[in-house]
Amino acid sequence: MDCQEFKRLIDSYLGDELLVETNHDVLRHLENCRDCREQLAAVRNLRTRLRDVVRTTPAMQLSGAFAGVLTSDLRKIALKPGVWQQFTSGSGFAGMRVAAVGFACLMVVVIGGFFLLRSPRDRAAKNINANISERETLLEANKTRLADAVKVAWKDLSTQAVGDHKNCAVKFNLEENPISLDEAAKKFGPFNKDIDKAVFKAAKTAFNDKPASRIELLEAHFCIYAGRPFTHIVLRRQGKIISVLVTDTDLPAESDAPVTGHGDGQLNAAGFSIGHHAFFVVSEMDAAANAQVARAIYPAMHRHIDEAGA
Repeated sequence: MDCQEFKRLIDSYLGDELLVETNHDVLRHLENCRDCREQLAAVRNLRTRLRDVVRTTPAMQLSGAFAGVLTSDLRKIALKPGVWQQFTSGSGFAGMRVAAVGFACLMVVVIGGFFLLRSPRDRAAKNINANISERETLLEANKTRLADAVKVAWKDLSTQAVGDHKNCAVKFNLEENPISLDEAAKKFGPFNKDIDKAVFKAAKTAFNDKPASRIELLEAHFCIYAGRPFTHIVLRRQGKIISVLVTDTDLPAESDAPVTGHGDGQLNAAGFSIGHHAFFVVSEMDAAANAQVARAIYPAMHRHIDEAGA
């Protein structure tokens, strides 16, 4: 999927009207395209603001109370004795017939006036509310499909993180040379600066920094694997390499638990969503131990990225 195709689908994507397979394509494109992520965020914000205006502006609301009060007041006016009613009341059957006809005409005016008083704005608001209700119903019906699409996208992202660990931290087999975190901070986001220090400090705390489990900081840089950029901190503990990786994404996370796990027989990955970023720990530790390290590092990582305004 390219940017032009995404722009054509953006409204349908936000309205959860796409097939699961197309959702997968959109999510994969968003992972690799910052411009489209920014456009998606802007359109989503605009739609949210418009919906809030429609829901909260009094002038746009349909008032059932208004119709009830109007009908009641007009009925009271119609039934109140007046000069015309007093004139016709003493004329026997003819007077009753004239009064009946007059009352019928008055009710026609009342009913017609009620519909005339309903402004085009009220009718437009009703149509908008109906469309919103339809969209919300459709959203509920597609929640399961959307959740499945997000899981698939997270799995793909996790696989890329594992691939970067293998080809960068272990095999040093990248097509492009890494750059320093200071340079990455200028080009790709200020959160890159000193992020290695925050990670290393949190990792030392997680492993208690005892001689038997002491952890080392081997490398910290910004690299690209399979077209995806990663902020990459390489640690070593007891002879085993541990990668801490951060990359851009707008994939949602439902809780503070690791959003994904990956196992290929040797390596495990555990990740979290932090704003517009995904954070992974990849290592040869078993899945439980690897996830525990990710949980321990996550608060420091989250705090560092927040303070950098990323």
